[in-house]
Amino acid sequence: MKVMLGVNERLFVAEILKTATGNITLIRTISKAGIDIGFTEEEHKELKFVHNGTTLRWTDIGEKEFDIGDSVWQVISDHFKELSEADPPKLTIEHLSMFEKFVSEDEGVQE
Repeated sequence: MKVMLGVNERLFVAEILKTATGNITLIRTISKAGIDIGFTEEEHKELKFVHNGTTLRWTDIGEKEFDIGDSVWQVISDHFKELSEADPPKLTIEHLSMFEKFVSEDEGVQE
């Protein structure tokens, strides 16, 4: 499935994938997806990442399109559904754009 992701979304999705669990085949697929979603050397130069203590800043380069396989998509989607369905719900405004991209409206997620 194709999805457009900005820098912040790419960083967040990488964190989700880093903590995912599964069998060896899924973990290999997740590992490759994490590398694909990561940043090239050229992007690093263009983004001009700056670490200030606990914050990370960069020059915005817009969104980039990624083709994410069904199994990895499901891992990401499940993460956001779990946040939404937790008691109490744990979605934040930071999650909104990613939730809308990865969780289909027809999946019956409670509002």
